[in-house]
Amino acid sequence: MSVLLIHGNKNQYTFANSIVAANNKSYKLFKKYLTDIYIIHSAESKKELINNTEWVEYLSKNNIREDIFVEKIIEITNQKDSIQKFVDYFESIIKGLSKPEQLIVDLSNGTALQKNVFSIAAYILDIKKQYLIDISKLFYDTENRKFFNQEKLAESYISAPDCTCFDSIAYLNITEIIRYKQVISEQAEKYIKIDEDYADEKFFTGNLEHSIELKLKEDITNKDNAIYRISAASIGTSIEEIIRIIFQKLELNKEYKDTTLAKKIEIIEEKIDERMDSNFDFKLLKLFNELMRHLRNSTTHKGNLLTDLEKFKAELSVKLAFPFMEFYTDIIYPELSSTNVSDNQLISNDNKSELIPENEYYYGLDGDNTGLMLEKIFLEFKDNQEALRDLSRSVQNAIKKISDKIQKITKHKKSVIFAGGDSILFKGFFKQHELEEIKEIYKKSTKRSDPSGSGLTCSIGYGRTLTETYLALKIAKTQPGKNSIFGFKLADKGISKR
Repeated sequence: MSVLLIHGNKNQYTFANSIVAANNKSYKLFKKYLTDIYIIHSAESKKELINNTEWVEYLSKNNIREDIFVEKIIEITNQKDSIQKFVDYFESIIKGLSKPEQLIVDLSNGTALQKNVFSIAAYILDIKKQYLIDISKLFYDTENRKFFNQEKLAESYISAPDCTCFDSIAYLNITEIIRYKQVISEQAEKYIKIDEDYADEKFFTGNLEHSIELKLKEDITNKDNAIYRISAASIGTSIEEIIRIIFQKLELNKEYKDTTLAKKIEIIEEKIDERMDSNFDFKLLKLFNELMRHLRNSTTHKGNLLTDLEKFKAELSVKLAFPFMEFYTDIIYPELSSTNVSDNQLISNDNKSELIPENEYYYGLDGDNTGLMLEKIFLEFKDNQEALRDLSRSVQNAIKKISDKIQKITKHKKSVIFAGGDSILFKGFFKQHELEEIKEIYKKSTKRSDPSGSGLTCSIGYGRTLTETYLALKIAKTQPGKNSIFGFKLADKGISKR
């Protein structure tokens, strides 16, 4: 497939000319014409193009059909929310392409701000095929200011400058720096979440950024392989910091004092082995630890120059540092900090005192008696399809409102793991009154479709693992009348009941 991403335009002539030019460019580049045209409109450009339809006939004469258009209105402003909406949509287009290299980005249309956002997005994502109409060429020998023929457009549809050359001016590859900074920011967030009191965010992020800058600098200059050793040794300090804070949080430092990084990793292996779930890949943990230990030791050799093999190992150490840290923050720490269900205490919502947050909980919400309600509608309302539609719409609306509420509380889009039917799985720190508010949203949202007029109820189960959450939700739904909140809490941590 060959795809065009273009902004809408109040000027139908420029808009249509750009599409025809891009269509010809597509054939020249890929030996096929455009198969999809993604148009990002402003409300004004959409309105103008609806009111003025000459462009549709012009495109049709050039064998470009309307059915390949995918149109969306996004008001691109200098506000963060607006840019984020555009970025999310841009990303969804890229991910949906089987051949991203066959994407053309048009820079002829839109305001200066809109063109700027398009160009930056294409640059960051390394999309080379950016084109625009050169007005000076197009209008040089004609007074026509409307639709142009294909030959004239082909001559004036030129490639935008390749701005990656600025990377060499800046000495470092800016696109890589930006991507690494995003990865570092995400990793720092996970690091801080382990223990906010003992986390040193400034040191952790600063050290990682410095390490990466050293590596990227040497990638370009290629003058001294020893720089890779320095970078690997530096980034190893951040790995030590991840292990240190895990030890601190789990209070293992009280039992094992003044231990080296290698010894701490061995202790973690022992702790995982003691409580190992049959589904846990312990072999991966052992091999990953052993590889990182070996690579780290390879960076301690003295001397100004490294052999090519040692350079390779040092560079590999840097590249594997991020997945290694992610492995410990996302997999190992949750495994060590969770407890077996038998060690936990099941609690109900009879006691309304608040939970004191320590770690994230998983929460499962499920509508009560939705199946029975469907049966009732089938039997009592017979062929009334609208009653079924009302129930479906109201439950969907309830789930949507609850998802929005969850994301508002957590301030994180990824807090909702699953939302479908009459069920939601989410995670975060939620107080008793917040869970009650979530239940009330479900009830109010389904009030209109409930024949009794009171609204449908839902139950919530929570726990530190998905298994605990599943069991708690099952227990909540066995209560008389359902409409309950049940969960697991650590019996030895003094966490309040709900």
